[in-house]
Amino acid sequence: MPRIFLATALLLTIATPARAVEIGLSGPSIYGGDVDVALAGAKAVEATGTTWARLNFRLDVWNGPDDATRRGPQMLTWYEAYDRLVDELTTHGVQVYGQIGAESVPGGGEPDSDDHVQRYSAAFVKIVDHFRDRVRVFETFNEPNNWRDSVSKRPAVAPLYYAKELQEIYLNTKYYNNRAQDPCAQVSIVSGALFSSEDTNAADYWNQVVDAGRNTLAWDWMHENVGSWPYDGVGYHIYVGQGSGATTSSIASATQTNLDGIWAAVSGRDDQAAGKKLWLTEFGWTIDQVSALEQAQFLTQSYDTYAANNNVAAAFWFTFQDFPNGRYGLFDDGGLAAANRRPDYDAFTAAVAKYRPALAARFVGDDAPASLAPGETRTLTIKVHNDGSATWSEANQTRLGAAPGCPSAAAKNALVFVPGGSGYANGVDDARITLAAGGAPAADATFTFAITAPASAGDYVLAARMVRDGVAWFGDTLRTTIHVEAGGGTGGGGGSGGGGTPGDGNGDTSGGGGNPESGGAGAPGTHRGCSIGADLGSGVAARSTDGGATFPILVSVSLLAFFRRREKPLV
Repeated sequence: MPRIFLATALLLTIATPARAVEIGLSGPSIYGGDVDVALAGAKAVEATGTTWARLNFRLDVWNGPDDATRRGPQMLTWYEAYDRLVDELTTHGVQVYGQIGAESVPGGGEPDSDDHVQRYSAAFVKIVDHFRDRVRVFETFNEPNNWRDSVSKRPAVAPLYYAKELQEIYLNTKYYNNRAQDPCAQVSIVSGALFSSEDTNAADYWNQVVDAGRNTLAWDWMHENVGSWPYDGVGYHIYVGQGSGATTSSIASATQTNLDGIWAAVSGRDDQAAGKKLWLTEFGWTIDQVSALEQAQFLTQSYDTYAANNNVAAAFWFTFQDFPNGRYGLFDDGGLAAANRRPDYDAFTAAVAKYRPALAARFVGDDAPASLAPGETRTLTIKVHNDGSATWSEANQTRLGAAPGCPSAAAKNALVFVPGGSGYANGVDDARITLAAGGAPAADATFTFAITAPASAGDYVLAARMVRDGVAWFGDTLRTTIHVEAGGGTGGGGGSGGGGTPGDGNGDTSGGGGNPESGGAGAPGTHRGCSIGADLGSGVAARSTDGGATFPILVSVSLLAFFRRREKPLV
């Protein structure tokens, strides 16, 4: 039976290990319906060792996310196409940061309209609901403050309508229809990345958005009743030093000036800003304006600057490969071979190695059986590679856990773990296997234990994920289907296969304080979104070995630009 390994989301918890900055890379996405080309790009992204990939969920040749028509060279539906791309990335330990922007709205249209806001919100909810077991961070409209043209300097989205977008998306995705009580619905929603340069740090636009949300819309009602203004992080783009004459020191200075300016605006208005972060989802230079060597040097300097800033969650280099009229890539547009790499490729991989997350893991082997007889117990061995910088040990309570489902893992375990040593099993989705040896960074750890099949025939999921109890679930989720059939099982299973990625937990678990759908004073009004589906698994607590206190895991953590100003072309 197939084995699926599903990767993790950013670890921002109540007891987060020391970290600098998470490393990300923009791209790839799907163009012309050709998933195979996107998959080739995904493999090139994976080979860099990046922690994150920013994926634009653009509609491309399809009419909407639920378009069931099979299109493109591979004849796939929209969901099937992006499932393949998400699973390819997450299978190989790359976390997906999902961008749902203007290219994700069926019918497109004028952003400054209530009709567009409603269609955009509906599409956003559909995309999140489909991928939220594997993708836990999503970004809204890309560069809403960037100019539509250099004459009018009109922003892509007026502040009032951008405030409406954030409000409708947040409520429909995380609150309405009992979503506030569903941990899996508590994805992190990052405001669409604001464009910044030496000319603007985007603080003026952000302040106008907040004013519109508070004075005209229901942001203050949300603060009191939902628990937050309608964003869990702020997206930000930094394009400084784009012309000749820039130096590493001038890049560092201009970058810090912009970071300070936007954070002052965010923290000065939002009393919950301390629990939120800046997501720097684009920065880069084209070799049409700087040399290839300068491009690499500026990349290195920027990551060092970001790493020293505690308000930055992650920073994404723009982009993995050149595109027409945009030579920003790690690869030129001639291909993805080693010969097509620029100096910034080596600079990027060096940054990845330098700023490796403390906790990261991926499954590298197992001998789980394809089938078992009802009630049969079988010993199996699972190997996990430590991709992080922290050492695993029983002393720091780093263990293999039975996966409890979304949002702590992408699957929910359904077979009984029979642990040895000091492990425990309180239930099929509440068990730990302790580490006997190994656990050093860049090494494999081996877990040997038994599993027992249910008494009834059927297909059951064996699911496991690494956990540092009291801190966070982390790394890939192993998921393999085992067939239980009367008459006996089989020998060992086959190799490991593809999958998708979950997140580590929630943003805020909101709720209480009145019903917004009643349209009472200050409430946003009637919900037009989708209702939640079936039960999607257990909560997000890591349990101590004595089965006692739980530790809630909090996550405050989702491609190509839609509008560009002057030095950066429309892509």
